[in-house]
Amino acid sequence: MRGVRVLDLSDGRAGAYCARLLAMAGADVVVGEAPEGSHLRRSRVIDTAAGPISTAWEYLRANTASVVIDPGASLAELAGDTDVVVLDVDGDLTATQAEIAAAREAHSRLVAAAITPYGFTGPKSAWRAGPLEHWALGGHMSLNGEPDRHPLPGGGPWLTHLVGATAAIGIQAALVNVATTGRGDLVEVSALEALANAHQWSFSLYTHNGVTKRRWGNRFGEQHHPLALYECIDGWICIASVSIHQWEGFCIAMDQVELLARDDFYVPAVRFDHADELDEIISAWAAKKTVAEAVAVLQDNQVPSGPVASLDDMLASPQLTARRYWTHLPGADIATDEVRLGKSGADGASMARLPGPPAQIEGATPQFRRAPALGAGSDGTASAGRGWPERIRPLAGVRVVEFTIAWAGPLVCRMLGDLGADVIKIEHPTARGLAMPPADMILAERGGWEWGQLPGPLSRNGIFLNNDPGDDWFNRLGHWNKMNRSKRGLCLDLKAPGGQQVLRRLVETADIVVNNYSPRGVRSAGITRVCQMFCVSGVVGGDVRAG
Repeated sequence: MRGVRVLDLSDGRAGAYCARLLAMAGADVVVGEAPEGSHLRRSRVIDTAAGPISTAWEYLRANTASVVIDPGASLAELAGDTDVVVLDVDGDLTATQAEIAAAREAHSRLVAAAITPYGFTGPKSAWRAGPLEHWALGGHMSLNGEPDRHPLPGGGPWLTHLVGATAAIGIQAALVNVATTGRGDLVEVSALEALANAHQWSFSLYTHNGVTKRRWGNRFGEQHHPLALYECIDGWICIASVSIHQWEGFCIAMDQVELLARDDFYVPAVRFDHADELDEIISAWAAKKTVAEAVAVLQDNQVPSGPVASLDDMLASPQLTARRYWTHLPGADIATDEVRLGKSGADGASMARLPGPPAQIEGATPQFRRAPALGAGSDGTASAGRGWPERIRPLAGVRVVEFTIAWAGPLVCRMLGDLGADVIKIEHPTARGLAMPPADMILAERGGWEWGQLPGPLSRNGIFLNNDPGDDWFNRLGHWNKMNRSKRGLCLDLKAPGGQQVLRRLVETADIVVNNYSPRGVRSAGITRVCQMFCVSGVVGGDVRAG
């Protein structure tokens, strides 16, 4: 996004996170502030050797400039020659809608992004909401916590950041449209709709079976087990044993191979129905291990697992250090006996650190700049360059080749498909039926099932409409169809004769390749080797997995 000018007039976390993502992608972002400064400057303040600093401001406003705006100026006047204006709107929407309409009329190429709690229309359009309400209104809070206790929010404003990320996606799609048509657009982001879009299979479970998903404490119901947290000698670990090979590796890791004699346990939902029984075994095993010991043996057997990291663990993470993730704030030293934030200096102080960019763009990630002082940049420090990077094309002409499973990868590609890209999802011949029992067994189990009942374990993972797999059950998987709409599919065994030739032809015609397979799976399938052959031709590769 080099050369794209963004004026951010938002004063909340969603708009600020949206602008942060645009700045990390190379846009010239100027934050428009009232004379007294943004309220984010007064949020999460800590004392440092250089004086008080706001961690929220430093994090959200890095790589931006600041300008003090005239409170009486219209949006059309403020927009000037910018490409994008970011607004957060909470409460009375009528005046803001009129301002946006006037600005767009005055600047035909302007992309105006309005972030609202509920949208510009509807009976709740004037309702207000903040980070805590985002957890509640999106339905996510109802899924967190013990089933017989209060619902719980997550540990921070992460859903608000998700709303901001949704706005950033919409803005970039609108900018592509500007480059194609010469016309700007309104990007209206409803927090409610962005958060509804983030659910996994909770809506499918209701629309297909009439079942309202509930919270299960440290377990992830109702389809899989163990997909949960367990206590070790010195901390907690997370274990995700979902597929057949993960279940087999898990039993081997625990030295409980006799569990493999239980044929019914090969069905993940059966294991969930026996979670109490299994957790006695798993908890007893974990209680005798340190976190490092448990994770090591699980990973050795290819079972997704990891420590439940504290914030101190994150700051000391050798993985994040090796990837040079943290950004140190020069001059922002903090007494280590007050705040344990980072790299210790010779005077016993600690240098404050901030998270780095959420994604690394090879050769294009901007160099870090601290968040600006009030008004810093009003003299034109933002780049004066305009125009678009080469090879920007409408999403309608962009081809994406997708090698993804589970959740994050399919969601990314679904968004690209929804925005018009030609997404080709590559599936192994057994991808949809790896843990699915024969259809006649599912029908026999169905028995007297009624709408609103949780389906039996054999059919539960499929989330079939009316709990009926039909003759073509592989095309009726509710969660699969939700995550893979707006895509084309290609069934391909990359290890079969001719598979690599087909892979090369696909990648050769692609603009983007998205992958979230394990490193072992990528190497085994030959994906990395083929993508490297065509990277010089401009194919963009995206890895959607843990760093």
